[in-house]
Amino acid sequence: MTWLVGTNTSFGHAVIASDICVTFTANSGEETYIDCLQKVYPLGRFVIGGFAGSVRIGFYLVGHLQAELAMPDEEYVWDLDIIANTWLPRVVRRIFNSSPSDEKNVGASIILASVHPTKNWPFPNTPLTVVYKFSSPNFGPQKAAQNEVLGIGSGAKIIDSMNNVNEICNSFSFHESIYGGEQYQAMRVADILEREIQKVPLSGVSNLFQFATVNRNKYEIFNHERYIVTSEGRKPQVRFPKIYANYEEFKNFSTNVGVKAECAIC
Repeated sequence: MTWLVGTNTSFGHAVIASDICVTFTANSGEETYIDCLQKVYPLGRFVIGGFAGSVRIGFYLVGHLQAELAMPDEEYVWDLDIIANTWLPRVVRRIFNSSPSDEKNVGASIILASVHPTKNWPFPNTPLTVVYKFSSPNFGPQKAAQNEVLGIGSGAKIIDSMNNVNEICNSFSFHESIYGGEQYQAMRVADILEREIQKVPLSGVSNLFQFATVNRNKYEIFNHERYIVTSEGRKPQVRFPKIYANYEEFKNFSTNVGVKAECAIC
């Protein structure tokens, strides 16, 4: 239960945005929702990715992909169009199939966003961006069309909401927002998701989002925090809680607050 989206842009960078909520299920079946998880990570040179479904499998996928996509040297880069249609689904499928059955029953999905190492589009000096999603059990690649928004998690199943996100991300005002910079345009994606969740709240989906960008120079991950200006200065209107970015810390947190890390869902 989460909402994570990825999209290309026409300006040489790709964007992923995700909420930070996890659903914990007790033996009684009672569900607890806690904002505590980072779901978007750097995976390799020019590649970022995010996961939904089983938290445990998601962390395993991120760790393995980071190892697989590690650069043998600074001059080498991965072409996501090639690996998404060759070995990458096999690697992800193998990790999923080797996971505990109860975790597999939860399911797993990932979105990867990358900047093509050599191709430019639509302008000669603008790198082509590429976004794919893969979902259990087969993890066949689904590629986003240019400026299409792909989604995973429970939020992505709300067709009207996904249609709204796609419509806004293809609007002139969204494209025009690049004048504020890549970070500002990516923040707009998180802002759209937040507003959709406010209109149609979903159990297990937070109204707190992170957003990430990747281009040929770097990746960046940000918390989407609103600010208010007071006499003391600019302060966050809503502060993010501590969020966890590896499975061991996540398990320790779960134990400390009295919930089960096993079969936790995001």
